[in-house]
Amino acid sequence: MDFPVNKGKQKGKKPVNEEDLLEVPEGWKEPGISKDQNPHGMVSESSFATLFPKYREAYINECWPLVKKTLGDHNIKAELDVVEGSMTVQTTRKTWDPYIIIKARDLLKLLARSVPYEQAIRVLEDDVACDIIKIGSLTRNKERFVKRRQRLIGPNGSTLKAIEILTDCYVLVQGNTVSALGPYKGLREVRKIVEDTMKNIHPIYNIKTLMIKRELAKDPELRNENWERFLPKFKSKNISKRKQPKKKRVKKPYTPFPPPQPESKVDKELASGEYFLKPQQKKAKVQQEKKEKQLKAVQKSQEKRAKAFVAPKEDTAPPKKKQKVTEDVNVEELKKKIKKSQTDLFSAICKLQDLLREEEKLQISLNRYISSIEETGQTLPPGITRFSESLKIKRQTIGDSTRYIEHPVNDFHLLYRFVVDWQTVFDDIWCEHCEVTDAAKDFNFTVQLVTKRLGLWPSKYDLDGASHALLRLWKVYKLNLDDLINGRVVNYTADQPMSDDEVLAVTRYTDRVKDDYSEMKWLGALYRRLQGQDGFSKNDSGVIRVARALAASLYKLGLSKNASLVLEPFQSLGNRGILRDTAFYQSSITNNNGSVTEPKPRDPMYEALCREDQKTPQELSRLRCFWRETLVPYYRGKEEVVNYEPRISLFHDVISPDYINILKSIALKGFSRSTVFLEGSGPNGETRYGQMDDVRVSQTCWIGTDEHRELVRLENRIKLITGLSATYKPFYSHSEKFQVLNYGVGGMYTVHHDYMRYPLGAPVNILDSEDLRYSGDRIATWMFYLNDVKAGGATVFPEVKARIPVAKGGAAFWYNLKLSGAEDPRTLHAGCPVLIGSKWVSNKWLRQEGQVFRRLCGLTEEATEDLPTA
Repeated sequence: MDFPVNKGKQKGKKPVNEEDLLEVPEGWKEPGISKDQNPHGMVSESSFATLFPKYREAYINECWPLVKKTLGDHNIKAELDVVEGSMTVQTTRKTWDPYIIIKARDLLKLLARSVPYEQAIRVLEDDVACDIIKIGSLTRNKERFVKRRQRLIGPNGSTLKAIEILTDCYVLVQGNTVSALGPYKGLREVRKIVEDTMKNIHPIYNIKTLMIKRELAKDPELRNENWERFLPKFKSKNISKRKQPKKKRVKKPYTPFPPPQPESKVDKELASGEYFLKPQQKKAKVQQEKKEKQLKAVQKSQEKRAKAFVAPKEDTAPPKKKQKVTEDVNVEELKKKIKKSQTDLFSAICKLQDLLREEEKLQISLNRYISSIEETGQTLPPGITRFSESLKIKRQTIGDSTRYIEHPVNDFHLLYRFVVDWQTVFDDIWCEHCEVTDAAKDFNFTVQLVTKRLGLWPSKYDLDGASHALLRLWKVYKLNLDDLINGRVVNYTADQPMSDDEVLAVTRYTDRVKDDYSEMKWLGALYRRLQGQDGFSKNDSGVIRVARALAASLYKLGLSKNASLVLEPFQSLGNRGILRDTAFYQSSITNNNGSVTEPKPRDPMYEALCREDQKTPQELSRLRCFWRETLVPYYRGKEEVVNYEPRISLFHDVISPDYINILKSIALKGFSRSTVFLEGSGPNGETRYGQMDDVRVSQTCWIGTDEHRELVRLENRIKLITGLSATYKPFYSHSEKFQVLNYGVGGMYTVHHDYMRYPLGAPVNILDSEDLRYSGDRIATWMFYLNDVKAGGATVFPEVKARIPVAKGGAAFWYNLKLSGAEDPRTLHAGCPVLIGSKWVSNKWLRQEGQVFRRLCGLTEEATEDLPTA
C-alpha cells in the first residue's frame, strides 16, 4: 500500500523524493545480533528498577525463579526486594546484547502490571515489543472512564479478544493502564484503538477498519494501491438538542409605564354588584352556590356507579391465539440451550426435587418415541434402548422422592443422567443426518416444556458442583471411600451404587482442580471394587482404563514404584500403552519413593466439630437448659446454653409449622445462588461484594415484612426473647430482611464472621440499599431452623469449640459485637456440610440502629453481659 506523502514545504525540512525511498522486500526480517559480534561484553553496567503493588507480591514470588532463569540465559542479573516492593535487573560482564537490558526492563514492567509470566517473557524476542498505555488521564469523569474502559473490554471480553486477533497482540486492561505485547505494527494499532475509545469513539469502528485492511492485504492486485476508497468513513453526529420546557414564557413587550394596579376585594364586589346586597342576600347566595356544587358532585358519583352496569362493547375481531410451543426441531438452538446453560441446580435440594419430577415426564415421552419408531419398522439406536431399560429400573427403585433426594449419591446419579446420559439420547435422536419424524417432534415438544419449567438445563457446572460436594463430605466426615462409592453413607444406603463412569467423572474433576491425593484415593477404591467383582478380567478395557489412570495418579504423587506395580499384572497382555507406561514409571523410580500422607485440612477444628462435640465432659456438664424470662412476665423461652463466653444459645420451639411453611413457600419463588463478600480479594486489595464462591453452597431468598406483613409476629417474637429491636424499616432499619436458605448437595458455609465493620450512621458499602446504609454493623444473629436434618448440617464455632445441632422449630442466637462495640472474633462460625437430608434455615441479622437504649455499653472495654445462667 502506498501511503500519501506530504509534498508541501515544511519549515526546517526538505521535500522527500519518492525515487530515493527504498522499498522493503516482502518477508524482510531485521538481522539479529550474535555473541560473535560483541565477544568482549559491555564496557559498563546498566540497571533498571520497577516497583510492584502489594497484591502482585504472591504471584511474583512464585514465578521469580523462572524469571531469574530466563534472564540468566541472556546474562542478565535479576533481584527481588519484597520489603521495598521492587524488582531490579542489571547487566553483567558476560552480557553481549546491548539491547537486552531494555527488554528485561519491559519484562519487569509487564509483570508489575498483572501480565502473566507466560506472556511477559515474549517481550525478550527480537520481533516483539510492549507498550504501556496510560488511560487514567484521558477522561476526567470517573463514571465515564469506567464505562469507556468496559466498552474496550466488551461483553465477556469479546471486544478485547477481537482486538488481539486482528493485531496479533496480547492486551490486558488493568486499572488505569492498558498493557500490550506484540509486533510493532500491531502495537501502533492497539494504541490508536485504546486512545480513540477513551475519546468516546467506539472500538467497533477501528475493528471494522482492521478487518477490511486484512482482507485487502490478501489481494496481490490491491496490495500496492491506495485503500482510502475501501475504508469506511465514520462521521460523528451530535443530534442532541436542549430539552425544551413544557411551559414557555412569552416575553411581554417593553413599556415604560408601570403595570396596572390590581383590583381590591371591594372593587370586585362593586363591579359585580355584590357590594350593594344585604347580609341576608349574601348568605343566601353563598348557600345557593354550595347546593349547586353538591348537586354536581352527586351527579358525578351516580354516573360513576352506573358505569358498572353498562355492558362492554363486544370486540368483532377474532380472539388472539395463545402461543404454543413449536414442534419444529431446531437442533442447533436446542443443543446450545442444553449444553451451555449454567443453572446452579446442585446448590439447592428443592431444585433437585423439581428435576426428579420432570425426569418422569421425559421418561414417558421417550417411551412413546421408542414405541412409535418400533411400529414404523425403523432402526432404533441401541444406546437409546439400553438407556431406556436402565432408566426404568432406576426409576422403579426411587419410591419416595423426598427420601431419594436426601442422599448425596442419589443426587449425583440424577445430575449425571441429565448432563451425560440424556445428552447422549438427544445426540442420537437429533443427529446431523437423522430424519425429523413425528415421534422426534413430539419428544422435542416435551423437552422444551421441561426446559421451560426448569428455567435452564443442568450443565457440566452442576456435575462439577456435585463432584466437589462428594469430595467435601468424604474429607470432612472421614467417610469410608469403599462404602461411599457403593452408596453407603453412615446408616443410609443409596438406591444404587455409583457406576464406574460416575466415579471416573469425580476423578476427572479432581484432576482439573489439581487434587492429586483425592484422585489417587478414588481411583484406588474403584480398582479394588473391580477386583472384587465376579467375572473380573484383565482383558476388560474398562479395567485397563482404571488401572492406567490409577498408575498415572500415583506417578503424580511421586510414587513411581507403586505405579509400576499396578500395571505389572497387565504386561502379559502385550498392550503397547501399558508397556510404554510401565517402562516410563520404572525409569522414574528414585530412592525417595515412599508413602504419601493425607493433606492437612485448612481448618481441622471446624471439621472435627462437624463430626462430633470437642468439649470435654467437664465443660459439657456445666452447660444448662432453663426457662428464660422475657419482656412479658408470663412468657418464657426454652433456652439451651451452648457456650457461656461468648454467650451462644439455642432457643427451642420459637417458630410454628405454619410460619415455617409460609417462609418456605415464599422463598421457593425467589431463590438465587447465595453470594458472599470477600475481603481483600479485589485487584487493589479492596472488598468485593456479591460474589459467588465455593465457600458457600446454598440458595438464598430475602423476604421483607414490608411486603409480607404476616411475618411481623416473628420480628416481635425475636424482640420479646432477646430484648433487641428486630423491626425492619425502609430507612434506618433496625434489622435486615429475613434471609431464607436451602442448602444443596453437601451444602455448607465455611468459617466466617457475621460482623462487617460498618460504623453506625456512616455508609460504607455503596451497594447497600437505602434501608441499611446508615444502620451500622450486625450486632447480633438470630437463625431459625426450619426442618430437621438426618445427618450433618450443624452450626459450629471453632474458636470456642461450640456446636449447635439442627433442631426444627428452634433458633440459634449470639452477639457479634462486644458491649464496647468492638468486634468479637470468638464468634467465628460455619455451617457444616449436609450429609443426609435437606437443610432449611432463616437468618435475621440485627443492626446497631435502634439498639442504643436496649443494649447499654459496658463500663470497660472487656465488659460482659449479665445474662441468666439457670
